[in-house]
Amino acid sequence: MENKHVIMIVEDEDAIIEFVSVKLELQGYRTLKAVNGQEAISFASSHCPDLILLDLGLPDMDGMEVLKSIRSWSMVPVIIISARNEEKFIVSALDSGADDYITKPFNNAILVARIGTALRRGHISKIKSSKVNQPF
Repeated sequence: MENKHVIMIVEDEDAIIEFVSVKLELQGYRTLKAVNGQEAISFASSHCPDLILLDLGLPDMDGMEVLKSIRSWSMVPVIIISARNEEKFIVSALDSGADDYITKPFNNAILVARIGTALRRGHISKIKSSKVNQPF
């Protein structure tokens, strides 16, 4: 089952980025890795991933800044993966445009299921917006 969707993982901890990358590649996804906020913004614009997994605790900037920057020009699905589990962080991220929020430690099967859901929603949105511009 090779689906070829590209998922960008934005995470500064090597062990987590490698673990998630291997798990996603075993599910048939291609992965792109960014280790800080500037790299994430640059890769998002140049590589146009199908989905972004975004940690909030990055070394150069807060993940919320990355989310807001990407949201200023793209509607790519973004799932936050963060150790910040307080309600205020979750609500703020969702209100700022995140499509989902998963707290660390996370269950791999749930992560993969949420990625699939976000990709389906993104695909449906693309279909609906393309039909709006078509004549009857």
